[in-house]
Amino acid sequence: MYHSQAANKVKRKSGAKIYSHWIEARYLGQNPPYLGPPSAQETVEKLEKLGVSMRALIKEYGSFEVEPISVDEQVSDGDMIGSLKVIHTPGHTPGHISLYYEKDKLLLGADNFDKLLMAHQDSPLLEGTGGAVEKLVAESIQKLKR
Repeated sequence: MYHSQAANKVKRKSGAKIYSHWIEARYLGQNPPYLGPPSAQETVEKLEKLGVSMRALIKEYGSFEVEPISVDEQVSDGDMIGSLKVIHTPGHTPGHISLYYEKDKLLLGADNFDKLLMAHQDSPLLEGTGGAVEKLVAESIQKLKR
């Protein structure tokens, strides 16, 4: 199960709030439903080019069908969630965020630099991006260095 697929379950079991950068909130809530690009079929074809089987992925991680994620609060760069500072670090997704706890100089970055993305710059998953993803990742790295 991919971590975003677990968000509602964690919320139901713990009572935790779900925060999202405003860029991602409607996408997570499937409002409107995401139909591509790439389409589901295009994604399957690109994964097959990489030698990845959808059957194997589903067996390993579960269904890729995701219920809408109910975001409780939308955040922007510089906002605070309790004592955590929101840093907008696009790259993995357009609205990816990192959280910084200044007291201990701790950065919670999650998927900032996806190893598959960084290892396969010629990946068919990046076709048509014109280097935009790489530029966003480089800008996010510079932002995190500050």
